[in-house]
Amino acid sequence: PLSPCRISDTRNPNGSLGGPVIGGGASRSIPVLSSNCGVPANAQAYSLNATVVPQTTLGYLTLWPKGQPQPLVSTLNAPTGTVVANAAIVPAGAGGSIDAYMSDASHLVLDINGYFAAAGAAGAQNFNPVSPCRILDTRESAGEFGGPVLAPNAMRSYRPALANCGLPRTAGTFSLNATVVPTVSLGYLALWPFGSAQPLVSTLNAADGAITSNAAILPAGGDGEIAGFVTNQTHLVLDVNGYFGARDCYMTVAPAAAAFESPGGNGSFTVSSNCPEDASAPVSSTSWLAVIPPSGGTGTGIYRFSVSANSGLSRSAAIRIGHRTFTVLQSAPPPD
Repeated sequence: PLSPCRISDTRNPNGSLGGPVIGGGASRSIPVLSSNCGVPANAQAYSLNATVVPQTTLGYLTLWPKGQPQPLVSTLNAPTGTVVANAAIVPAGAGGSIDAYMSDASHLVLDINGYFAAAGAAGAQNFNPVSPCRILDTRESAGEFGGPVLAPNAMRSYRPALANCGLPRTAGTFSLNATVVPTVSLGYLALWPFGSAQPLVSTLNAADGAITSNAAILPAGGDGEIAGFVTNQTHLVLDVNGYFGARDCYMTVAPAAAAFESPGGNGSFTVSSNCPEDASAPVSSTSWLAVIPPSGGTGTGIYRFSVSANSGLSRSAAIRIGHRTFTVLQSAPPPD
């Protein structure tokens, strides 16, 4: 798997991975290995997300390995001229490149989320299918795997392995189907491993406001979380049909919570982690709970904190470290 990454975008200045627009009835070679996405030369096939931005209407787009005859297939269609995305697994052709053909003039955007290598290759992960299962549906009651509806320009994270779909906590990459139910039009949905910076990619588009779905192969972030971002208000449904390999990282916080009386005081908790993305500074959710990371750095060690005196109602707060939280509860002062 790879963290989602943009290979090419013909809306950018002219170049091998940029413009110009692909004309109707024309084809173009795309040198995947020339991108900055870390695709190795031994990749035998690519897991891609192709997005078209038609100039008018688009009969079809075809992707295939460079150096081979163009097959009589379509990768996607956009007869109404709307922006459309579709997942595709395309074998690598000559020099690791692929070819693209447009029946009508259209821009083409290609994102990659993984590749396939020969069996036994270093870092290779086997695919483990599961019976298709619903992880998330924001149309349901509020909760970790339910509502509310996703707000415009908002991000939310999810832990698929905690859903009742038979996924192991150590799953390294998820094979998903994402469906959006927009309340208006939707510029795009982006999915990526939680804990890393949001990449400049799109998983799907629904500019016409229609219910739209697309497949996605998505690496798990620290603690097995994935993140989702939408440009406009929409419901999101995520279904899983399998996973690849296992993450070789972990993170624990012990204890998970602490209780204090109204006068406050000091305390500590221990973090153990070997995930690089978890080496982030602790963040308190409130000013009355202050935390100091260990002198040896963030990500692992003993974290000490202080709780201010409470003169009001009972309260709670949390310290976020990497992809875990430590909760503090504090009681109200006794009645006079």
